[in-house]
Amino acid sequence: MSLDISAKYKPLENFVSNIDRDVFALKNLPEEVVAFLFARYSRSALSLRDDLLQMLQDEHLDSLVGGDLGHAAHADESLQGIQERARTFAEKYVVGYGHGSVAEHAVVKLALENVSILSSKLVEDCRLSSYTEKSTRYVQFDSTKAYYPAHIMNSPVAGVYKEAITSLMDAYSSWMPLFVDEIKSRTPKTEKQTERGYTAACKSTACDILRYLLPTATHTNIGVTINARSLENMITKLLSQPLDEARQLGEAIKREATPLIPTLLKYADANEYRNARTALSSYSTARCSGGANTVNIAGPYLSEDNALALIALPWELSELDLDEVLGSRGKHDSVPREFERVSLTMNLVMDYGAYRDIQRHRLTTQLTQPLNPDYGFERPIEYSKFGYEDKYNQLMSGVQNAYSLLVGAGFAADAAYVLPLAYRVRTLLTANLREWFQLIELRSSRQGHPSYRKIAMLAADEIERVYPQIAKYIRVNRNEYALTRD
Repeated sequence: MSLDISAKYKPLENFVSNIDRDVFALKNLPEEVVAFLFARYSRSALSLRDDLLQMLQDEHLDSLVGGDLGHAAHADESLQGIQERARTFAEKYVVGYGHGSVAEHAVVKLALENVSILSSKLVEDCRLSSYTEKSTRYVQFDSTKAYYPAHIMNSPVAGVYKEAITSLMDAYSSWMPLFVDEIKSRTPKTEKQTERGYTAACKSTACDILRYLLPTATHTNIGVTINARSLENMITKLLSQPLDEARQLGEAIKREATPLIPTLLKYADANEYRNARTALSSYSTARCSGGANTVNIAGPYLSEDNALALIALPWELSELDLDEVLGSRGKHDSVPREFERVSLTMNLVMDYGAYRDIQRHRLTTQLTQPLNPDYGFERPIEYSKFGYEDKYNQLMSGVQNAYSLLVGAGFAADAAYVLPLAYRVRTLLTANLREWFQLIELRSSRQGHPSYRKIAMLAADEIERVYPQIAKYIRVNRNEYALTRD
């Protein structure tokens, strides 16, 4: 690079990862400015570095990003004034261009703490985002931390709600050391395990079993990475929910994110149309029969011959050799994209704990009924083996009674908070075959929780029933493992 070019771009060293190569990363720029920059970039003949240099100089945004490009006169301007100028520019270039996709270049990272598990599912229902949620396996949840809706706690049924939550949380906390001892007595330490590792494995297994007791009111934490376009949609959805907590969460997210991307959240507000769509979440009043987690294909589907023909079409093959296409797939290789041409919709009834994990597969379309007690609850065999079956059943009976009392008192939406993760929920899940491969192989893996491993195996069974030639290439893990899964 010539000395002239080097001198020209040197002021950008704080904002780009290099000043002399074709591939470089942006850094130290506010997210709204990034979106603004890419909005210009799409309609500019200049390189991005030239666009950034011109933007900083012409629009006097150097103070905002902490640079010094010779605009000393602006150094003493208030941050409020600079932010206002950035909003004006973004309004002109981002919103004015009418390209919502530009907002996807602005990314916000959020920490959502002390959010109920019930509301966490509303947050994570936004598909174009990344989430990391507090683990029910590796963390023992605090039995004192749960959501208590103010309008219920100020009502005649406050005691009903509090007793339901407290009974579950107290059992979860007090049974934990007892279950760890039971697990240790049944699963000896292996030669590979250290004492510390063995104890940790037994504790994780106890957490896996006892998570069925956690009410959906339990507080959890979520890390969220999301672009501005998706964030606007998330906030709008939360503000349009019947749950007070969800609306308050939407307001809190909007409050914290607005200073970072004010213009790009301009239209994030409650929406009557979204309210109506939320009501459709109970997509069917029909109830599935059966007293266990179930998976079955819903609705029409292609014959296997037609499915194979559709997959082969992009390759212009008259006949698809599945062994040639899938037989040599490596451990970490994805199924070819052509398999996305065939989709299956499955009707899933699973405990809410399993749903909590299955829902995270965002390359799917999910229509989920509101959590209610109609489908009953799961009870892992360990509760019977350890002598807690009767106590467990009594707890489930108590919270179901509390649910009914809360609904009767006019708190239909909030009543779900008292139901623990043991209770089942129904969802229609549509995914293409490529995603079904990924879901089944990931969720049936050795490290998986038994509840969603079961769902993965049942989904594999359904695919085998209708597409046996394809299903034999799904690497479903049907092995059974010791409690501690060393």
